[in-house]
Amino acid sequence: MISLGQMPSSGTPTDEPPKLASLADFLDGARMCMRTVSPEMQVNTQYFWDEHWSYTKPEKSTTSDGTFETIQYDQNDVTISLLDFGRVVICRVGAWTSSSSDVPKIRSSLIEKLGARPLRQVPELTEMSDLMAQRMPQVDQANVLVIGSYQLEITSKDVDLAQEGIKGGKTTPIVMLTIVPLSQKYQARLKVGTGK
Repeated sequence: MISLGQMPSSGTPTDEPPKLASLADFLDGARMCMRTVSPEMQVNTQYFWDEHWSYTKPEKSTTSDGTFETIQYDQNDVTISLLDFGRVVICRVGAWTSSSSDVPKIRSSLIEKLGARPLRQVPELTEMSDLMAQRMPQVDQANVLVIGSYQLEITSKDVDLAQEGIKGGKTTPIVMLTIVPLSQKYQARLKVGTGK
């Protein structure tokens, strides 16, 4: 389970159109996820407190993926959610962008700045890539990266802000980075530490 520790006071929602995130915001969000959730699935939320992120109270949810507890952290243009399934903790960075075409730029930036590698180009993880293709054919493996002991998937979704109650809102893409430690089996194959 996620240990809350000492946390900042929560922020308040706004009806204003969202601010758009920069490439640096996505890089910083990925770094924060890899600091917060260790390769051994230990979670330390102190980093959010130290950097003055606002937060929501933990909520339990059940989906087709199972039952999990979620805590959401917000700062500036970025939201980071921790999804604790008990055995696995997923860290998800979400931010608004100007266009879905920003995904290749974000992917390139993760590769250039954080040393990420496309999953299909990691020989030690061929089995993982093949299993993903069989079990989740809808996943675009061009957007599945490996950073140290972590798997990272980039996805985007268009959101109609008017439907979300934002006056004068238009359809705006949100890009998400879903980061999870690789299983111990695959970490052993890579024999690596954490990402940069």
